[in-house]
Amino acid sequence: MQLFKENTANAPLDDKEKALLLFVLKALENPHSVTAEGVENLRELGLSDQQIFDAVNSGATMRAGNILFDAFKVEVDY
Repeated sequence: MQLFKENTANAPLDDKEKALLLFVLKALENPHSVTAEGVENLRELGLSDQQIFDAVNSGATMRAGNILFDAFKVEVDY
């Protein structure tokens, strides 16, 4: 996750995609830091509530998978 945060400004994403990526990273790092204003900013960029939810859900699901793999010492070779 740190890699994405450090390189977000250089990522080949448009402003809407970058904003969503940063929002998801923020939500995963500190869920209590998510605000209604943050969600509204994404809406103003043209994202729907479903798109915002799906992005955070995808990030959370990936995080959960990593936790399980780490807990059970599963080696991932990708």
